[in-house]
Amino acid sequence: MVSIEHSKVLRDSMLGKKSNVALTNFICQVDYLRSSEMPKEKELGECLYSSVKSIIDECLDNGEFLYVRRTDSTPIVRQNGLELSLEKLSSGNIFLIEHLVMLLCKMYSVCVLREMESSNITRIPGLLLIDEIENHLHPKWQKKILGIIRRTFPNLQIILTTHSPFVVSSIEGARVYTCVSKGDHSVIEDETDKYTHLPVEEILASDVFAVSSFNDDITDLMKRRKELIGIGDVIGAKEIEAKLIEINPEYFMYLNL
Repeated sequence: MVSIEHSKVLRDSMLGKKSNVALTNFICQVDYLRSSEMPKEKELGECLYSSVKSIIDECLDNGEFLYVRRTDSTPIVRQNGLELSLEKLSSGNIFLIEHLVMLLCKMYSVCVLREMESSNITRIPGLLLIDEIENHLHPKWQKKILGIIRRTFPNLQIILTTHSPFVVSSIEGARVYTCVSKGDHSVIEDETDKYTHLPVEEILASDVFAVSSFNDDITDLMKRRKELIGIGDVIGAKEIEAKLIEINPEYFMYLNL
């Protein structure tokens, strides 16, 4: 194991550099601390180990963190009944685990440098900036990741950018701002009320994303139906509704109500 240089961990974080502490190295150090003969180190290790396990458990489908195999310093998880080392997991799982566990490592460095009590590690207040949080993540995890961060680190204020409707729809009480082009300049607008409680498909169809969840043929029919309703052509709108029901009766049957 390589010792953690706590000042360097935080300095690299502020400079936007990837931490010099490898994921496996940090997990092994946490496991080492919890077996210390020194009560304070042991308490710190137990606290960190509990947080590491909680993060990894939440980032796995049908899986859990088991232990560190000490013969070769390898963290082991169980997924779908199989015991695996971390590198055997999917790239999405590894991405989630690495970023969230290494965020815990940064909190650990803050705790050490400030000489704080170990019980406060995950509750240290701070500002977390994330650019395009959805990168490399399956939509399911795009919808989950903010919830995991907020549960694990409840006192962090999170400011992020995203192009994902799954992220936009994932958190209750979030403020939503959009960057709107005005030709020669752009303005930031607070559109929280517009996006609160909207389902993903409606967020996709909004002005910001302007993407239909249907293919082009159905999208064109729905657009034409809206235009006909706008001009009061009920008969024409009904004809299009009949076509939509014929194409996809399971989804569009509500038009008969």
